[in-house]
Amino acid sequence: MPKRTRSGRSSNQASIADRSLATSAASYKWNASRASRTGLFIKVSISLSLSASKRKCNCTRPELRFVKRTNPSICCNTPSSKPKRKILTVSSVYTAPHTGTPLRSDQAYAELKRRLLRGEFAINVRLGEERIAAMLDVSRTPVREALVRLFAEGLVTRSADGGYSPVAPVVTDMKYLYEVRAVLELQSLRRPQTRGERHDIRLLESLRDDWRALASSDSDHVGPEFVLLDESFHSTLSEAAGNPVAADYLRQVNERIRLVRMHDFLTLDRVQDTIQQHLGIVEAVLLDDIGEAERRFVMHLEESAAVVEERVTRTIARMIAHVVPGAGDQL
Repeated sequence: MPKRTRSGRSSNQASIADRSLATSAASYKWNASRASRTGLFIKVSISLSLSASKRKCNCTRPELRFVKRTNPSICCNTPSSKPKRKILTVSSVYTAPHTGTPLRSDQAYAELKRRLLRGEFAINVRLGEERIAAMLDVSRTPVREALVRLFAEGLVTRSADGGYSPVAPVVTDMKYLYEVRAVLELQSLRRPQTRGERHDIRLLESLRDDWRALASSDSDHVGPEFVLLDESFHSTLSEAAGNPVAADYLRQVNERIRLVRMHDFLTLDRVQDTIQQHLGIVEAVLLDDIGEAERRFVMHLEESAAVVEERVTRTIARMIAHVVPGAGDQL
């Protein structure tokens, strides 16, 4: 028969309660570690008493209202030579995203997204999980998670059987995205002035110096990769306006039209014109001539948007060229 304490609990019950408390502490630590790996901004603080049960005493002092189970005969007002059991406090604070090794699913997502945006996969070809997993040197689970994220972003389409395929660009959608891009960038140009502020001058001066160096570089920079430099310019210009949310939305829009815009920088004249146009915009903002900056930006964007239909056609033709014999073949 199990031995009972004066509080009425058996020693087995007390042991079970202690183990349960230890398990709760371990579970907390695991969840905190898991949260840090996902990069969440959280602050968690809990206190766990090592005492499995407590008994009220008749003392009137509110701060000493409880007595430990192991010493139920000791009153709060009665001196005791035995120290009270310690209180375990578990506190963790996460103030920044985890900076360790990225998760496999994040790595698979980033690489698969990069390849999709470059148009490396053919239209109407199923993105087989096993083949992609072997290509990226990961298991199927990270690939499956990556495809779900890419589907939510509109970069892949899902068939009735649950399979995924690359999304072909649509002229109408591209035009809509160009309109959204214009709204975001014009708002970023106007925002500081309407609030009686200025753009981030240090950020703009650094941006101007980078593009001046690009203009005087011996390299011609011709090629589809130049689109990344172009996106970086516009994102930085938006960040200098002081609204990080608008800058983030602009990055998302630029990613959606990147597949098409890669065809915009295949000639030396086009690249050189873009560099000079960028310098004209940033220099106008540095001079607080927002009207001139807007005028230059609108001309810059319209020049690109005017040929969007032609570039969509080129993109689709390039994606179709990847198709192997037999429609619906699996990658």
